[in-house]
Amino acid sequence: MMNRCLGTVALVVLSFAFSAQVASAPPMVAFQIGGKAIEGLRILHTPAESVVLGTDGQMHILEKASQSQLKVIDEKYKPQSAIEMRRDLQVEYGPRFEVVATRDFLIVQPKGRGDHWPRLFQSTHDGFARSMRTRGVKVRKGNFPLVAVVMPDIDSMKRELRRLKISLLDVAGVYNSLSNRVVTHDSGNRDYVEATVRHETVHAAAYNMGIHSRLVQTPKWICEGLGQMFEPKASTRSGGSRLSDRVHSESIRQLRTLLKTGGKAALAEEVWRIVRFDQAFSSSGQYRNAYATAWAMMFYLSERRPQDFAAMISRTSKLPSFKEYSQASRVKDFRELVGDPHDFAIEVVRFVESL
Repeated sequence: MMNRCLGTVALVVLSFAFSAQVASAPPMVAFQIGGKAIEGLRILHTPAESVVLGTDGQMHILEKASQSQLKVIDEKYKPQSAIEMRRDLQVEYGPRFEVVATRDFLIVQPKGRGDHWPRLFQSTHDGFARSMRTRGVKVRKGNFPLVAVVMPDIDSMKRELRRLKISLLDVAGVYNSLSNRVVTHDSGNRDYVEATVRHETVHAAAYNMGIHSRLVQTPKWICEGLGQMFEPKASTRSGGSRLSDRVHSESIRQLRTLLKTGGKAALAEEVWRIVRFDQAFSSSGQYRNAYATAWAMMFYLSERRPQDFAAMISRTSKLPSFKEYSQASRVKDFRELVGDPHDFAIEVVRFVESL
């Protein structure tokens, strides 16, 4: 299963060609979108664009022509409560949907769908957090309830993605960092959809627990490798699981094909490629190998070198906001925290061959 991480979509949109300074104490601002009043924290302001973090966790990008409607208000930023967000979501989606609250989620789903989706989202969140803590990754409580939207079928999900201005339509589910929502559907191959939900829920949880930052350019081999790690059902199971049950079967098949056709040098080249830049993840001819290699790298680090796994995640979560993570910096950090990419690739090959 090859999903595309939307956790860095904001950084694609916000790839500014100039240096921008974020004020130490940005003011609260108010504006309107489609007749709806929005209040939030202006986290970036330039002559070309302003970025506002709404009180519900959504990020809004206002281009130059729209900036005139921003009004500074004399209020301190305070995230909406779960009760307020639940009310607003019910109004947004209407009477055919219900909003179910769990400890960390607000799940919008068609009425009468029971507790299957709420249990899946919450258990994935809990299993992911537990796994990260076990490996020494710092996890914090998110500032906002996570929002998941379950549409009744594929066509309605595609319409919802268009409404949210998300361009990826040929997927079973996505996490979008701007809206801070997971969107999926309740039809088709249930196992496939649930694996996608686990993948996208990990993206959402990681960005809201501080494991990643929504304001920095996290390398896709890290965020996608992490998402792939938690697609297998056993990966979030409480009480532990066998290593063999946590293996991502599609990725391991892809890697074995790569090794059979190109040998160890082919995997080493793939490691080197995705450490340096992210283009392979969106290339029709390369994305399968990129996703499989990212899974192997992150799975190997988490299972055999958890301290380096935690260190790499920590380093990338603390990068400067709204700045490009250059190829040179990516390679430097990898060499410092993980080692020589070629030597590391050999370790990954041996690990894959042992699975």
